[in-house]
Amino acid sequence: MYDVGCKLRTALKKTPELKDIEDVPIAVGIFHITGHNAACQIQFHPRLVKGFGMIDGEWLERMWSYLNGFVSITRTMSSLNRRLTLTIALDFFAKEKIDNIGITIQRKEQRAKQLLDDARKALQEAGYLDKLEILLAKWEEHIALATQEPTTETGRIKKKVDNAYEILRTAVSIYDIIDQAFKIQGNGHNRTQNLSDQKKSALAKVQKCLDAYNIVARNHSVIGLSPFDNSVSSLLAKNSKFRKHANLLSTMGDDLPYDALHGYLRAQEELKMLREEAMSVLKYGKELVHKLTEATKGPELFDNLSDEVLGMAVICKQKLVEAERWNVDQKRRLTRIAAGLHSVASSGNVRGEDGEEVEEEAEDEECADLAQFENWIESIN
Repeated sequence: MYDVGCKLRTALKKTPELKDIEDVPIAVGIFHITGHNAACQIQFHPRLVKGFGMIDGEWLERMWSYLNGFVSITRTMSSLNRRLTLTIALDFFAKEKIDNIGITIQRKEQRAKQLLDDARKALQEAGYLDKLEILLAKWEEHIALATQEPTTETGRIKKKVDNAYEILRTAVSIYDIIDQAFKIQGNGHNRTQNLSDQKKSALAKVQKCLDAYNIVARNHSVIGLSPFDNSVSSLLAKNSKFRKHANLLSTMGDDLPYDALHGYLRAQEELKMLREEAMSVLKYGKELVHKLTEATKGPELFDNLSDEVLGMAVICKQKLVEAERWNVDQKRRLTRIAAGLHSVASSGNVRGEDGEEVEEEAEDEECADLAQFENWIESIN
């Protein structure tokens, strides 16, 4: 996933020597894809591309966000001290993620199962739950229509209107992002003031783009792309005609549940990925405890060892205690997910960031299941 992955895919198609990797799935991260045109989004949005589950492609940005807090304190440091500070910060960042990986996977499973339930219900109501192949075929037709190049004068006019519409859609997307940031509590006075000014500028930009689009749309009337109301407030309303039209999953000629289809497919992919990740964590924990256990046995078999070797043995024992605690915690949290079973985390009991409610309500049941699946866990290699 990369912000210009769409351009990379185009380059791969035009380069014969890279033909072997054309089938590698490529998508653009959630944050960047909103700035791409509709034809690009419909092919490279991670929620619309097979194989990406519910990954948003923004983990690198999360790391940069974490490091932002060190900008001011490292600005005047020497290069060596700056590197030392950032290295310690990143080591802590990695350790924090590893320590909480079980909670993270539980939370992701809860989110994926909620999406799967909602999507299944929507597909059932639309009558497509047992006819997904028909819906997928119609979606492919929708992609072909959305990405085809105009070949006639009418097509060129439509493209001109589409371009004006894309500029308007991008302006609205920017306004929505700023508006969402403005509503967050605890921004502080200065940040709130800056966001307020940015929001006013973004709103003026939306009005300018709306006026430009309406002029083009009136001069070149195209079916399905008629002018919108001149009122910006009407345009930005939650259930406005523009909001419905801007949804890439909707079409002009039908009312098919494409959003539910992709939610259903991505949620299933996510659950499969989480199961594999949970199995990997359990395997890693088992191997780590085994290696540290073996490492702590060595010094007892020899005499006259150096202080350095004895010191390393003490460190290994300390690490073993922490590894055993971590391993037990991960087994308690991830056994069900790794086994592909319905977990308590999917029943709606997980709340908050720490997942403690899952622990309290499910502790006895999970302990019983641990005994049942102990042999299964030991078979992972």
